[in-house]
Amino acid sequence: MNKIITDIEKNSSEFIRAELTEFKGHDLFSLRVYVEKEGQDPQPTRKGITVNVKLIPEIKQAIHLVEKELIELGTPEGFNQPNSNGFRGCT
Repeated sequence: MNKIITDIEKNSSEFIRAELTEFKGHDLFSLRVYVEKEGQDPQPTRKGITVNVKLIPEIKQAIHLVEKELIELGTPEGFNQPNSNGFRGCT
């Protein structure tokens, strides 16, 4: 199983790719920074994380706690604004 779920623009030359993959019989979830160079296919960098899909519920909970903390500290400008796809930060 190799399936790109979404790409999230990080800046003008990089994006974060959310992807489902498989390695040695293990189903994995990956968030990886890719760099785009003119005339070349996007290339993955060493920046990112790959974990077993079984950890997704715990990761979601951690993200929820981070969002809650950001709101309590004072929401950064644009934090809670969905884009045209209806997702925060997703392209």
